[in-house]
Amino acid sequence: MWQEFGREEIGFTPEQLQEVISRVADTDLTEFFRAYLHTTVELPLNDYLQPFGLVIKPVQEDLTPYLGIKVKSEAGQEKITFVAAHSPAAMAGISPQDLLLAINGVRVGAEQLSLRLKDYQANDMIQLTVFHQDLLRTVDVVLASPQANRYEVVPIADPSDSQLQNLAGWLGES
Repeated sequence: MWQEFGREEIGFTPEQLQEVISRVADTDLTEFFRAYLHTTVELPLNDYLQPFGLVIKPVQEDLTPYLGIKVKSEAGQEKITFVAAHSPAAMAGISPQDLLLAINGVRVGAEQLSLRLKDYQANDMIQLTVFHQDLLRTVDVVLASPQANRYEVVPIADPSDSQLQNLAGWLGES
């Protein structure tokens, strides 16, 4: 990248970057880029780690049921700034820019949202009251299981000799 673009301080397109990566990898990565850069398909990371005797494990630090929104206090209003795709809130029709008013009839603000959600369990149905484009709406939302927000790579319980050799080679220990 430096030799082709950096030295002359010129930019490069995503296509040029992908072409250079494919060239360095000495394989056609077109299908990989199509599947994992241009869609929301998750990378099969555990498939890639398996030959090394490793897996990705979610670290569950927060047991708050998952709603899938971020809220920010702005000028005395609780504005929904983000709604995760396929989240309980998204499936109930909640949108960014909606104003959050209440959960089950009790006023809730950005600071209290996480605390209020701790009163419930996954699969509980709550009523969310919002202003959506100046229309007052109350929608039923089924909370999901808590979502991990941190992951770690850990060794599997009983790696094979081949996996141990691969891992040692990867780590430069062989």
